[in-house]
Amino acid sequence: MATEFSDKLRMLRVQLRVTQRELASRIGISPGAIHKYENNQMKPTLRTIAKVEEFINQQDLDLELSTDPNQKVEVTDMQVRDLIDSQKETIELQREKIKSLQAKVNQAENVTGTLNIKADFSAPVEFSINFATLETQINYGDADYKILANKLGYTEDEIKNNFFCVGQYIAYSEHPIHNLRHQDAKAGMVTTAYNVIKSLLKVIANITSYEFSLPTYYLHKDGTRIDTFNNYKVNFLTKTATWECHFNDDLNALGVN
Repeated sequence: MATEFSDKLRMLRVQLRVTQRELASRIGISPGAIHKYENNQMKPTLRTIAKVEEFINQQDLDLELSTDPNQKVEVTDMQVRDLIDSQKETIELQREKIKSLQAKVNQAENVTGTLNIKADFSAPVEFSINFATLETQINYGDADYKILANKLGYTEDEIKNNFFCVGQYIAYSEHPIHNLRHQDAKAGMVTTAYNVIKSLLKVIANITSYEFSLPTYYLHKDGTRIDTFNNYKVNFLTKTATWECHFNDDLNALGVN
């Protein structure tokens, strides 16, 4: 029965000279269902059969299968049109996704300047992204690491050399900076970095900069939790970024606490 139904559905489209998408719209079922019925990937329900039969009865058509070579050409032509139609639909879906991602990027770029409070600490960062694995290598540049040292109870050399490894490219997921964070905070930061890169992957060629903010917390050398709010300004053209860190005193003003 399924084969008979699939043949009838295909011949219906041939005689009407319509694609699966067009026929689906006229009958009132999904294009995906039409495709599955024609390829015997799904059995039609009685309701669907009745709906198709009702549609056929409204048409002046002869749905008898034929060996007419001209009809075979029409079938091939319809298959080509189906493929083109499917590709058009896929392209349109991709365009909508890109538009959605671009809107998010634009919204993020418009956020620039909303953090009007001067950061307690700021450092330049260089990065390299492997778009096949989404792994990111980062290199922290020179900054006043004494500020972080005073905030977190370490010496400047410990902060600069042991945690930030200034001047060295290191995979972000394995970077020693995470040793300054609670384990949960580390997992959150790594996941966030991965998701940001993944979401921007399709539009990254169309933008040069991106900015995002998120709260996280560090651990003082004595184990005390230190809450911070971090702002990241990324430039994909130069493969550089600026990391701005706001400590407790600024959090209330920023509305984070």
